[in-house]
Amino acid sequence: MNTHYDCSTLSRDNYLVFRLFTELVQMNCPFFVLGDFNLPNDYVKPLSSILTDLALVQLIDKPTRKNNILDLIITNNMMNVKDSVVSDFCVADHNLTYCTVEVQKRKREKIQVSFRPFAKTSEELFMLDLNGKLNQHLLSNSSPSSLLNQKMDTLLQTFDIHAPILQKSFYKRQKNICF
Repeated sequence: MNTHYDCSTLSRDNYLVFRLFTELVQMNCPFFVLGDFNLPNDYVKPLSSILTDLALVQLIDKPTRKNNILDLIITNNMMNVKDSVVSDFCVADHNLTYCTVEVQKRKREKIQVSFRPFAKTSEELFMLDLNGKLNQHLLSNSSPSSLLNQKMDTLLQTFDIHAPILQKSFYKRQKNICF
């Protein structure tokens, strides 16, 4: 969201306005630019052209000061806009402008990770247990392939005893705050 108040060079420099809105569009997130633009009538048409070129919408369609629409709300996503209002509260020389936006909280993706807690494993006890089990296989009259498979199974079984597989769930961090 961006607010704006009559920065004459920005409001009246079509290139800067075009660049601002182009950069916002390229972010690929819904956005709102709102505020008191104080644009004289001869600058309204170029702004409307920029908004049309970039598929943006100006929500305020009623005068906000006398017969002029000086306070604008510009967005690239009408799907989230519930309504927009111009209201005369007689508090200032401009009418109050606002829009109601529906924001839905995105569900975060849950990730489950399996791991072994090796840091909590006693290397000495692990090696004693592993060597004892592996020495039993040396007495076997098995083929080299079968012997290798037995050793691999023994290694995994020893890991399961000393560093059993644990699982933990995490929620994936959201990288952007687009709604």
